[in-house]
Amino acid sequence: MSDAADSDGFVSQQDILPLVLPLMLDAKLVDSEDYNDAFYTSADNGKINAYAVNDTGERLQIFLVDDDSVRPLIGDDEVLVSERKYYEGLARMAKKFIRGGLAGSFIDAMQDADPVKVLASKLQIRDELSEFDVVEVFVISLKASVSFRGPTPRARQIHIKSEEVPYRFHSEDGQKHRASIEIQYRVIDLNFLAEVETSRGRREPLIVDFQRDFDLRIEVIEAGHEGQFRTYLCVLDGEILYKLYRKYSSRMLEKNVRSFLQVRQATNKGIRETIRKEPEKFVAFNNGLTITATGSKTAHYKKRLYLEQLTDFQIVNGGQTMASIFFAHRDGIPISDVKVMAKINVLSEQSEDKLDD
Repeated sequence: MSDAADSDGFVSQQDILPLVLPLMLDAKLVDSEDYNDAFYTSADNGKINAYAVNDTGERLQIFLVDDDSVRPLIGDDEVLVSERKYYEGLARMAKKFIRGGLAGSFIDAMQDADPVKVLASKLQIRDELSEFDVVEVFVISLKASVSFRGPTPRARQIHIKSEEVPYRFHSEDGQKHRASIEIQYRVIDLNFLAEVETSRGRREPLIVDFQRDFDLRIEVIEAGHEGQFRTYLCVLDGEILYKLYRKYSSRMLEKNVRSFLQVRQATNKGIRETIRKEPEKFVAFNNGLTITATGSKTAHYKKRLYLEQLTDFQIVNGGQTMASIFFAHRDGIPISDVKVMAKINVLSEQSEDKLDD
């Protein structure tokens, strides 16, 4: 707050963003520190502070700053938040704006020079909206999330569940249509900022829980086990790869960024043609995925081994395959018959340098 304050000690919400975005970039939650300033607030239509679009263009990211948390005279007891509903209330403000943008209910009341009108227009136009597969809302609050169970307050993480938000729109021929868009929420509080500050250069590990998030377990074969090193082999179907990319996007490909950045501009034509014409041969033609993790959770069921969870999930080879399947499906090409071989290397209790090696 001191860094964001002006000469009179006033703290602007908008001045908080350039201080927080570099830390979010360190944690790989955003692709860059760049954003579009678009402050908007209305009791009826919600609130946002800024927005960005990820590098491959399919994910809209909205930033909302908790104005109550930047008050200069905020009391110590007010800084500690114990209830999830506090952040859920802030998230609803962004959701209200998104829904209003989808409905086009307030765009006419905006000034043409207002930066937020560009975003409202993108949300209102169906063709532009189809570029966004997910809207990611970051609730930024300079408060600490705590649990009061025990003798002293303890830091805790606050998670807000994603939701599929329905909406209606009119096509150019005047026909009414129904659709939906997924909104994901992430709380960026003092706990998160402190953790990133103290672990600069270390990524926040991506934990993929197949059972909780996708209601499935992956059948695997353990192909190798020596000390802290395990290797599993499996076959993944196209639908789960589509869902993984939709949920996590570039966070899965941090160690394969070059491949990731190429896919949107020039998706591999050979991969796409196989998906479209001969999907049942995909598993034979494609080299598959290589995945690394630093932890795994497995379970036996009816004498078979199933993978339930991976910690620090990263695709280090096959990022273009993954993204090609995703964008092909978004373009209406069926992927139900697509299957991909995967090798999963789990190196438990390894440093970042050893994992890179």
